[in-house]
Amino acid sequence: MSLLLIMGVLFVGCSYSNMKQVVSDESLIASFYPVGKGDCILLQCEGESILIDAGYAENADDVISYLTEKNVTSLSAVIATHPDKDHIGGMTGMIESGIDIGVLYKTDVVKKNSDDYIAMMSAIKNKGIHVKNPKIGDSFLLGSATVTFLAPLSNQYDDVNNSSIVVKVTYAGQSMLFTGDILTEAENDLLNSTMNLNAAVLKVAHHGSSGTSSKKFLEAVNPQYAVITCNESDGHAPDNKVLKRLEKLDTTILRTDTEGLITITISSYGEIAVINK
Repeated sequence: MSLLLIMGVLFVGCSYSNMKQVVSDESLIASFYPVGKGDCILLQCEGESILIDAGYAENADDVISYLTEKNVTSLSAVIATHPDKDHIGGMTGMIESGIDIGVLYKTDVVKKNSDDYIAMMSAIKNKGIHVKNPKIGDSFLLGSATVTFLAPLSNQYDDVNNSSIVVKVTYAGQSMLFTGDILTEAENDLLNSTMNLNAAVLKVAHHGSSGTSSKKFLEAVNPQYAVITCNESDGHAPDNKVLKRLEKLDTTILRTDTEGLITITISSYGEIAVINK
């Protein structure tokens, strides 16, 4: 009996070790790199990587170093959600670093008076990066995760933030929703569409500002985790009303200004874990 017990313990130990290895090798990993009041999100799944935004121009060297640290030598896709400096400023340095980029997704919204936008477009041209303007419903695979474009639903918005690319990433029966800087107007357009917005993880729009994350929108998403990319020290704290709406949904709130780097994983079994909390 003792021998059987010992053998059983050894078997369980091996199984647990193997399970951990499977989760490590077959997971969707979202890393929210802290760039102040800006976005820079690395998504990895089964050996493939994509980047959503790249923070400010002054963040470029740090972003490149982080990609190197993560052994990322190529990006299947890069998504520039919209042409604000806190989202695309670091794109130029990242592109010029020589990292291989399969395709860069951007909208047709331009900022002709933006030095950051002009520099990014010049770098794209110089490196011969393939650029696509995604259509609603378009999707591509990241490993076995599916990345689907949900917005922008209009090209007539007055505020460039509402023209942000919104993507939903689905893996192992769970989803993550990345909302750029959309405001209430774009949120309402999404609510009025037939798309399923429910997601376990939400990248809160526009750094948790007062003009976004309406009660109806948050209820439609109903996230277990909400990540806010913000920087209270420079006056860009998330709005208290937004925080209270999330708290009423029993959502776990994660902030890059207090947590630093935030990494969330979804295992091949659909289990969600926060690594750096």
